[in-house]
Amino acid sequence: MAKKCDEYPNPMFGKIDKDMNRTFQEEYFTDDVKAAIKRVLKSYIWRNPTVGYIQGMNFLVFRLMSVL
Repeated sequence: MAKKCDEYPNPMFGKIDKDMNRTFQEEYFTDDVKAAIKRVLKSYIWRNPTVGYIQGMNFLVFRLMSVL
């Protein structure tokens, strides 16, 4: 599904990149962790385009990923 998300043009993807760079600047958030969060968010937007991305969703995804 990640490849399909990359081919699907959505302006929300730019918002994800901006928000990720602003919020996850600590050393704990490696590039692999950021990439995994972006994949989840892009898949969610691809699946639910009417909802889109809301600032702070990356924190929710990170918490869910750390627990699961």
